[in-house]
Amino acid sequence: MVLALAGRTLAARTSGITAVLLLGGGGTGLLVAAIVVILIVAVGVGDGAQTGGTQPGAVGCPVGAATCLAEAFDPGNIISDREFYDRAAMSETQIRAFIDVQGAACTGGDCLRAVRVAMPDQPVDPYCAAMTGGADLDAAAVIARVSTACGVNPKVMLVTLQKESRLLTRTNPTVGSYAAAWGWHCPDTGPGGTANCDPAHAGLVNQAYGMAKQWSRYRDHCLAMP
Repeated sequence: MVLALAGRTLAARTSGITAVLLLGGGGTGLLVAAIVVILIVAVGVGDGAQTGGTQPGAVGCPVGAATCLAEAFDPGNIISDREFYDRAAMSETQIRAFIDVQGAACTGGDCLRAVRVAMPDQPVDPYCAAMTGGADLDAAAVIARVSTACGVNPKVMLVTLQKESRLLTRTNPTVGSYAAAWGWHCPDTGPGGTANCDPAHAGLVNQAYGMAKQWSRYRDHCLAMP
């Protein structure tokens, strides 16, 4: 199922796969609370996500409607902290299979399912556990390792990757497509509000690890607030 936000209703259409809902940010890549991202991800809606069901023949489910088959959509509770930070939600094998399916139409060497990168070891710090790197790693291995080390749901990583760069489904990516893969360190301060990405944080590995660590910061800092 793919969910589409239309005004204040959440309508659904069948497409053979499920969806993940996530609060998304702008070009900064710091996903705090700006727009709702609706993305095709074959992983199911999280335990905290609330979606409005529809009656047969109905257009959608208005927020707060008492006649919906499921809970009404609550923009303040799209995904629970428990789901967002569920590092074990997908295995590396499952991540790889998902990337392969979504990118089946991409055949070049720069396709997400084809790229290979080297990732350095990372020491433990206040936000992420120590992480073992490696040579010739594919995107699934990178996503799995940073998700595990920093305690972030791999589904969230996949959703944001598609939201920021469409790398899951792009058929013509280049090396440059990975410079801002997750939108990490890319504030909208360029000419005309365009992305102004810091080249020091470019690349699949830097983007993945930086984004996962940022969400770990949010968890530790925000959950400690009264």
